[in-house]
Amino acid sequence: DIPGCAAPLNAALDAKQWAAALKLISSGADLNPVCKERRPLGDVLGEFARYTRLELLTDFLDAGVPVDLRNSRGTTALAEAVAGGHIESVKVLLAAGANPDERTGDGVALIEEASARGYLDVQRELQLALAVRQDTTQQGVSGGEKISLPWRRGTPSAYRVYSNYGQINQMIADPAAPGILWLATQGGLVRLDPASGEQRAWG
Repeated sequence: DIPGCAAPLNAALDAKQWAAALKLISSGADLNPVCKERRPLGDVLGEFARYTRLELLTDFLDAGVPVDLRNSRGTTALAEAVAGGHIESVKVLLAAGANPDERTGDGVALIEEASARGYLDVQRELQLALAVRQDTTQQGVSGGEKISLPWRRGTPSAYRVYSNYGQINQMIADPAAPGILWLATQGGLVRLDPASGEQRAWG
């Protein structure tokens, strides 16, 4: 027997028993049991992205599945979504903190892949995500405290960017709403609209 083939998580994924799989993941099940005969979790996440099963994709990410978990081909769910031009899946994954600087299985940058396939909307989302990531990496407050905020459905996508790259008192652009800025404070997120001057606390 191949070690790990009896892992309950693998069995649940193979049977498409999503509720059972989510319960196991939330309970701390090994996300990568060694089992060459069954689909790894990365493959399942990629399928959700490829077939735009957004609710399941979000549920599994919320349960703690790493957004950049690799599949059996060595690529991520974001790469799968980009290859198919699935803009809604791309948005969900980027909002969850997926690395926009990933590459396809052939080593092509995702933004180049989107451009070559004519997926202009996907290309724009990747450009924005790359710009936000570069800004938060280069202009972050040196030595600042990492932001830690509770997340739930409906939380602005800026939170996911903050949770991966942001720091307290750092301002970033909203990857899902051009023109909108967010400021992280100890008390939470503050939404800033430079065009109107409006400032509104979120949460």
